[in-house]
Amino acid sequence: MGEPDLQGAADTIRDVFGRMGMDDRENVALIGGGHTFGKCHGAGTEGPGPTPKECPNNPYPGLHGTGKGNDAVTSFLEGAWTSNPTKWDNSYFKNLLDYEWEKHKGPGGKWQWRVKGGKGPKTPMAHGKGEQDIMMLTTDVALAVDPEYRKYVEEFANDEKAYADAFAKVWYKLVNRDMGPVDRLMGPDVAPAQDWQNPLPPPPAKLADMSAVEKELEQVLKEHPEKTSEFVRLARNSANTYRYTDYLGGSNGARIRFSPGKDWKINEGLDKTLDALTPVKEKFGEGLSWADLIVLSGNVACKALGAPTSLMFCPGRTDDTSGEAWETLAYMNAELPTTVYDVEDRVALRGLSKKEFVALAFPSYPSVEQLKEMLLTKTDDEDIWTQTLKYHPVFKRQVEYYIGAGNDTYKKEFAEAWMKFTNADRFDGPIHRACPNTK
Repeated sequence: MGEPDLQGAADTIRDVFGRMGMDDRENVALIGGGHTFGKCHGAGTEGPGPTPKECPNNPYPGLHGTGKGNDAVTSFLEGAWTSNPTKWDNSYFKNLLDYEWEKHKGPGGKWQWRVKGGKGPKTPMAHGKGEQDIMMLTTDVALAVDPEYRKYVEEFANDEKAYADAFAKVWYKLVNRDMGPVDRLMGPDVAPAQDWQNPLPPPPAKLADMSAVEKELEQVLKEHPEKTSEFVRLARNSANTYRYTDYLGGSNGARIRFSPGKDWKINEGLDKTLDALTPVKEKFGEGLSWADLIVLSGNVACKALGAPTSLMFCPGRTDDTSGEAWETLAYMNAELPTTVYDVEDRVALRGLSKKEFVALAFPSYPSVEQLKEMLLTKTDDEDIWTQTLKYHPVFKRQVEYYIGAGNDTYKKEFAEAWMKFTNADRFDGPIHRACPNTK
């Protein structure tokens, strides 16, 4: 916040980078790697000058009109961190430990840090001839002051290879974290699946006969029709953990079997539904993953409610072996939405259109007549999903569209939306999907 508060800076680093899934060692490696090269540009207090919008022909000219050298003022912080800022080494960490640092106002008028007594290493001027003192920012010196961060500063100062390896891994994480699972990456430089990608074991080598599994599930519902809505709910909640923003979560992995996810209120009672599916899983063995079984049970239940018999199923999912991924999947999954606008946010997060979300209401309202009755009937115990369909103007308009379009359109578009919804997390490279007929 513009103040030379060392512990405050350390706490802020931990908070900001923690929200990106970085731990303390990764933070130190990432900052050190970023500050091993280059310099800050703040040689004057005047600032960079007019922006491209204000002066498109000569933006950021600085005081003297060149925008270079001493005119290159972007951060108001000035200097380089090492004596050789174009070479990879671990001198950044050695400099932090070998010298006593004092705060001062740099030439750009902002707080930065210099070696006390002015006896520190020199670094070449970025432009022209001459040298200047190396410097540190408050966020740099904070790494040497915070006890946890200092452990890693010392490690990297004493072991350049450990530093290089740590930086390589965290840089790969930083630039690929938003790409999702390793299946979305391609090319010769793709590393083996990393923990932060929530990797899954390979699918069964030989899949069970899914037609036989489907018949078995149909028999279960024939004997226990009360399970129909619960099979749908299990499949829906499993798929509903997918996030379009980072491509993580979804049905694949069947993580809904593990804590803490299975214990969230939104999943209350689904353990009993899983128990009802256990005999089917045991009958078909290793060739039938829980993930495939959960989705297929939802398909069968939807057909029992009147969905098109052509509702497609794409097998080949696999099962996670622990619930560790829930740590990164809790956001926007652990808590029930409380307003219709919360629901709107979650629909967007799943990568669904508003029209697709309304089509997915089919298992709860399996005909346009029931949709119409839902709109006209008022009760005191409407859940947030029903409230969204009834009172959010855009979602309500989509409900009215299906009422006017008729049952055939409603069912057809439900099948398309359900296929997309339950296969959203399955990829073949950064663009293509692993299943046919999915967007």
